[in-house]
Amino acid sequence: MGIAVPSAFYSIGDDLERIRNALQVMNDNQNSLAAFPESAWLKSNRARYQRAMDYIHGKVLQPLGLLNVTDTRDWARQSTSGNSSEPNVILYRTLLTGADLAS
Repeated sequence: MGIAVPSAFYSIGDDLERIRNALQVMNDNQNSLAAFPESAWLKSNRARYQRAMDYIHGKVLQPLGLLNVTDTRDWARQSTSGNSSEPNVILYRTLLTGADLAS
């Protein structure tokens, strides 16, 4: 909302009713710990998310456990292929956040 509110104000003027309504919906849906529900995206995309994770996990070399980048164009660089650190760090972070989503 930090970018959306000023952008909307600039583009539509001082009619901020839509913004007030959006903020009200967010506040109405807060849970007792003050967290907002964020599961709708995952619920509607879970099968595709799982398919993507299965695909990328299929590129992990065993027993090394390192991601093997098979196409240099995957990373928009000529030199990134094999099991370099950048894709493995991104995979590691994706696995961590995926574990949080699964629980």
